[in-house]
Amino acid sequence: MGRSDRRTFLKQAAGLIPAAAVGARDVVGTERESEGVTLGGADGGPKAETNGLTGSRLTDEAVLQAVAEATLPVAALGSAGVARVVDGFQDWLDAYEPVAELNHAYLTHELRYAPADPGPRWQSQLEALDTEADKRHGKPFPELSVVERRALLEPELREDRLGSLPNTTRARHVAMGLLAYFYSTPEATDLCYEAEISRFDCRGLEDMSAPPRPLGREG
Repeated sequence: MGRSDRRTFLKQAAGLIPAAAVGARDVVGTERESEGVTLGGADGGPKAETNGLTGSRLTDEAVLQAVAEATLPVAALGSAGVARVVDGFQDWLDAYEPVAELNHAYLTHELRYAPADPGPRWQSQLEALDTEADKRHGKPFPELSVVERRALLEPELREDRLGSLPNTTRARHVAMGLLAYFYSTPEATDLCYEAEISRFDCRGLEDMSAPPRPLGREG
């Protein structure tokens, strides 16, 4: 897949984000080192260094699923893939530790800490989406068409005027948090390049010279 094709995939996959915020260099393969957060593991989220987890899952799961269907690249992921991303996002939030001490930035001794728990803010936004959908269309947010859902989400996301996707922990809106989470995962990298890159995995020295296999191929 050429560079222009990768950019096309990302723009189509995250159509609610300003075009300036979408690029293979910005969205895929960035470790957000400036935030002092290491993205690692299968969930692509920050690794907490201590215990004391909050268990802050979002309770409006149907609304969250509807947001995912309106923002994630459904054609590439499929319905099962979208559900898998939502589950991973919930698991990441469930394990998030507010104000955890972060990894030191390179060549500095400055202590940095994770932001406050975004769960309560995101939960209130899901509730607001459902309320606004009922007032505007007379039905809950999950029952709206994808076009109607995006019409409600787009003003919220464009208010941020972002130059790139934020770190998941610092996303103002739940839809942006979900997008930031997904695009930090190895699955997003593989879909972008249409290859089994398996970011964060070590292939071993014997495989270093071999290019990643195209997605969907055995052997």
